[in-house]
Amino acid sequence: MTLTDALPLLAGLALGAWLARLVEKSGFSLDRVLRWGAAYGQREWRRAWWLALALLWLASSMLSLTYLRDAARPIPLGPLAAVVAGLIAGAAVAILSGDVVSLGFGLGRTCLVSTTAFVAWVGGCLLAAHGPLAPLTGWLRSFGAGGLDEARLPGLAGAATALAGEHLRPVGEAVAAFFVPAAAALFVFVLLLRAPVRVSPGRMEWPKQGAGLALLVALGWALAIWGGETSGLNAVSAVETVREAAVGGRLWLHPSLLVTAGLVGYALLKSLRQRTLFPRTVASRRHAVVVVAAGGLLGVASAVAGGDPSAHAFFGLSTLSVGSLLFAVSIWIGARLAGRFERRRHGRLEEGEA
Repeated sequence: MTLTDALPLLAGLALGAWLARLVEKSGFSLDRVLRWGAAYGQREWRRAWWLALALLWLASSMLSLTYLRDAARPIPLGPLAAVVAGLIAGAAVAILSGDVVSLGFGLGRTCLVSTTAFVAWVGGCLLAAHGPLAPLTGWLRSFGAGGLDEARLPGLAGAATALAGEHLRPVGEAVAAFFVPAAAALFVFVLLLRAPVRVSPGRMEWPKQGAGLALLVALGWALAIWGGETSGLNAVSAVETVREAAVGGRLWLHPSLLVTAGLVGYALLKSLRQRTLFPRTVASRRHAVVVVAAGGLLGVASAVAGGDPSAHAFFGLSTLSVGSLLFAVSIWIGARLAGRFERRRHGRLEEGEA
């Protein structure tokens, strides 16, 4: 590798460190949105989530009026694969108390549990995409797709209104692409602004969290369009890029690989800064098995879905993707079911101990 080859990686290292710092200061993870907000009354995480989505919906509705409306393509995902992968991913997120992004930053905080789960996620993703589970993954992704794997809500709305007359197709597309996202964004803005904004010195309150997350997605779109991966920053794409680079014996200067290099570098720098490696360990062998199993299942679900939960939750929903919408809803259902099972199990344990 020459110095010319190393310069883009160094640029990716700096970019990834900056993005990592942005997300870390926001303290965001899907687990906080799905579970903490309901269980512990921490509404700020949900407000940040909805504010970021409102900003992205508003941006997508504005872009629908320009020639850039097709720049950010949805992650290909059929309905059956979306539901199956979402239920598995939701249960794994609930068990791990975090998604792929939060696990990655747990690695940066030198947490052995997060590192173990993250490595298991990579293994599960590769196993499902290229290992013995590859035929099943391919079947799930292709079954019942019929064009729905790349469908967006505007297209479905246009097709539905065209049943009453082909001249109504543009009306349905405009309603789904512009009026509905814009109205949803305005509704969320009004709803959020009704609550008092708490500003604490030195802490990222929810307006900054939401704006920061929206900015992160916008930057991901820009990187994706530049690199040809128009579904945005995607951890699964990063894993595939690294795998293909390793198999081909060459360095692929893809944006996802650059950001991955930045995130890994940021984790290593932070480890050196703290002068300690993995101070938090797994509680027991059984805990280690659960962490590895949940991380592997999350990797399998990500491979089936063609993207990690955060990629679908932000990039997919902001591009009004049908598959990403089904995936996000299924994640919520899977997380709630896993949480309910966990509460009942703890209840039985407490009764037995009593």
